[in-house]
Amino acid sequence: MLRLTLFDAVEETQKYLHSQMKVAFEITGITTQRTEIPEYPLPAIRELILNCLIHRDYLSPIDVQIKVFDNYITFYNPGKLYGDLTIEDLKTDKYQANARNKLIAEAFYLTGDIEKYGSGFRRIRKELDKYPTMKLVCEEIPNGFLATVCYTQQKTTLNPNSAMF
Repeated sequence: MLRLTLFDAVEETQKYLHSQMKVAFEITGITTQRTEIPEYPLPAIRELILNCLIHRDYLSPIDVQIKVFDNYITFYNPGKLYGDLTIEDLKTDKYQANARNKLIAEAFYLTGDIEKYGSGFRRIRKELDKYPTMKLVCEEIPNGFLATVCYTQQKTTLNPNSAMF
């Protein structure tokens, strides 16, 4: 069994997920370079990984589970939402942040891996807005929290006025 620090676990998980993603290439003709467009917005994926490790219930014997499918990725985190936080609250920017694991959250904050407490889902939504058919679905399920990032059409252009294909 591989043992990593939480910081290394974030990096290794992100590298693995990136290696599993499809990549679209856009050639605009403006330069001879092609632009890579990852299947999912990488900052949003990183934030979801961080949330899994920072907010999980470490008393639970259940592992964090990240599963990659054809047009979606699921992030399962042992432990339900902490405190009085609800799924509806996560869709707004008006909720008060609570950390189940304050020392872990502070460690990631001090290293610059998280910007400020309670802003993760706002950043995820902002990144997903750049992908027209992508959405985030959050739900509390038995023993935990499940976040799913899914899309109906892969993003293939950086031009917001162009068609998807």
